[in-house]
Amino acid sequence: MMQSKWFFPALIAAIGAGIYANCLHNGFTFDDWPLVVHNPMVIHPDVRAIFTSAYWPDRPDLGLFRPFTTLTYAINRWILGEAAFGYHLVNVILHTGNALLVLVCLRKFLKASGAMCCALIFLVHPLQTEAVNSIVGRAELLAVFCTLGAWFFLLYGKGYLRWILSATSLFFACLSKEQAAMMLFILALTAYLGRQEGGLGDTESRQRSSDRMNRFIRESLVGWALCLFAVLFFFWMRFNALGSLLLPGRPSFVDNPLAHVGILERWSTALTVIFDYASLIVWPWGLSADYSYSAIPLVSSFWHLRVGAGLLTVFSLIGIYVFSIRRPTTHQWALAAAWVALPALPISNLLFPIGTAMAERLMYAPVLGYAMFWGIFYSRLPRAWSRWATPLIGIAVAIFCLATIQRNTEWRSDQTLFASAVVSVPRSAKAQFNLGNAMRDQGDWQAALSRYRRAVWIFPEYAEVHYNIGVICQREGLAADALSAYRSAVSADENHVNAWINLGGVLAQQAQYRQADSAFSRAEAIQPDRIDVRFNQALLMDRQDRLDEAVERYLKVLAAQPSHEEAAMNLAEIYVRQGQGDRAIKTLEEIVSLGGPVQQAALNLATLFEKADRAPEAIQAYLKGSEGSEARNDLALLAAARLSIRTGERMEAQAALRSFLERWKGDESLRVRAREMLVGLNLD
Repeated sequence: MMQSKWFFPALIAAIGAGIYANCLHNGFTFDDWPLVVHNPMVIHPDVRAIFTSAYWPDRPDLGLFRPFTTLTYAINRWILGEAAFGYHLVNVILHTGNALLVLVCLRKFLKASGAMCCALIFLVHPLQTEAVNSIVGRAELLAVFCTLGAWFFLLYGKGYLRWILSATSLFFACLSKEQAAMMLFILALTAYLGRQEGGLGDTESRQRSSDRMNRFIRESLVGWALCLFAVLFFFWMRFNALGSLLLPGRPSFVDNPLAHVGILERWSTALTVIFDYASLIVWPWGLSADYSYSAIPLVSSFWHLRVGAGLLTVFSLIGIYVFSIRRPTTHQWALAAAWVALPALPISNLLFPIGTAMAERLMYAPVLGYAMFWGIFYSRLPRAWSRWATPLIGIAVAIFCLATIQRNTEWRSDQTLFASAVVSVPRSAKAQFNLGNAMRDQGDWQAALSRYRRAVWIFPEYAEVHYNIGVICQREGLAADALSAYRSAVSADENHVNAWINLGGVLAQQAQYRQADSAFSRAEAIQPDRIDVRFNQALLMDRQDRLDEAVERYLKVLAAQPSHEEAAMNLAEIYVRQGQGDRAIKTLEEIVSLGGPVQQAALNLATLFEKADRAPEAIQAYLKGSEGSEARNDLALLAAARLSIRTGERMEAQAALRSFLERWKGDESLRVRAREMLVGLNLD
């Protein structure tokens, strides 16, 4: 059985299914909500729009363009439904498929046992859990799947067809995640070193550097240029969609403080992050879904122990590459170093700031290089030593498996995920904030406030947290605390339009009309087309009896959003107060005619019709208002029956009364009255 060519692949598939089985029933977490669950491109896919739009539907400033990833979400939803299970299942299949591709590709360079060692470590390493458990981690999974596909075609293909297939696969890798463009250099390195069946250390790889370069130019340069064209075409598509090759704007300070400091501080801190990544690859414990401010302390000097450790990590990889590339029997080490360094370079914040200071999912591809080091080392052990090494590696793999299984449970929900994060990185303001959001969504307002206050203690300028504190305080009737929180929010971010709106609302409740008007005007200046700003301004004017101005504002709201029920009702009420009953009726008729859940507007219209002695129209409006499950909707049936009796429509009255008796769960005296009215009809 051990000699079967299917044994190792079957073992990889079984282990992959086993260690990730407990993640299949996890829910959606964090970025899954905007990018998958509520993403209009996923719910109502338009392929053309997907391939010409930013990855975040309403945030092109984040600078992400991953249309192939978004397309797979849409296909996933179409085939397997909208539940999280189907998305998790596909992620597990992709990750296991990547491990199988690692096994197949490395068989070109290593013994079967060494390739298996590498594939196993790549498969079970706990650092991979974020990319697998987070549904949006599929960007990493797809990018590596396609890059490994490009590598596979180069290693196993023939003639120029291999380059055509590699270029195609690399193009889709880039469409999955921008980081995949670095695979271009791994393909060049592979072609430069040679790809004989016996491995990179055989006859062809013993050629001198000049001979290898001549052979690369003669046999592979045109094919590699095709791969380069695929990458450049991707960046052209990205530029057309986003208007920028790099980030269009800076990420927020809390997401990545390295984008807001000088180059010396950015480089020195980025080097400490490189050391942190290396530490987690070697010792993957204390994992976290968040490493934003201030989980990673900013370092302003190169004379720091962790900066030195980061430099040592970088120079070690460079040294391994340089010394290995020169010796014909050690080219595998150079490839392993390339697999660690090249995918990590664009996300290191050394060349340019990215959207985050650190994230475990970004190490999904570099873990492959780390696993390759182990596979190469194991392949080169003398047989006598391998007898001792095999059980030790087996123990390490078993420990990694248990750690991965345990880590999967922490991704069950937002609350479990960020409860884990605040233990691992208690000084992360964003982790505290997101745990507070999860607690708020569970209805635990006081626990949410506690986490929010911890977040603003860490980062006092965190506008969104101040805003959320204000929302909870406003909900709890703590007007003074809400005002303080909203003022802190707009002080931290003067363009926080929601904070300005809510600040105006609280000020209006406190009868501080001038300040409320100023807050609403500030919100309108930031986003002139916000309908809720106009509506709140109309309410403020209405409250001050500035009726003509309120009417003007309500009309603007309805012009922009004809189905705005509350604006229509308030406008109708003003018309009634001004003695313009006909205009009030016309306003409500227009919104009721649009359909939808406008039962209260229909009930208000029915009341106006009844006062105007227009009983038939009032009956129809009451029946429209009965389309709901609240007590007021049931009572509308009783009112419709009463008017139907008055106008002699006895059959209609009977139908309304029977519907009322079937639905009414309230005061028994009304039920008795309805029965008496039904008996009084004497139709049975």
